[in-house]
Amino acid sequence: MAEIRPFAGLRYNQSIVNDISSTICPPYDVISLSLHQDLLKRNEFNFIRLEDADTSPADNAANNKYTRTAETLALWLDTKVLVPEKHRLSTSTTTISIARERRHAAGHHRARPVWKNGIK
Repeated sequence: MAEIRPFAGLRYNQSIVNDISSTICPPYDVISLSLHQDLLKRNEFNFIRLEDADTSPADNAANNKYTRTAETLALWLDTKVLVPEKHRLSTSTTTISIARERRHAAGHHRARPVWKNGIK
């Protein structure tokens, strides 16, 4: 049985981040090293800092790209660079003169076995 719960998405606080277009980046797996460096220079809040943080030869279990990403996310939340969504996201479309509204929901889930004893 799946348990699904909604959660609030995050968005940039436009009173802090004026140019949202300078904060976006492509998916991490298509970013070259030179583009990565360019994205870091575009805006101190570019999403590349969360999506694909820098690595270092000195990385270890306590200090690595993932721990730095967690620290950056916590800092951006604490300083209100990123703020929770206030409203549910929705879009409206018209197809063949029929108005349709599509609602999109984001959530997290935990899957549990539906059988009695489950598999461990």
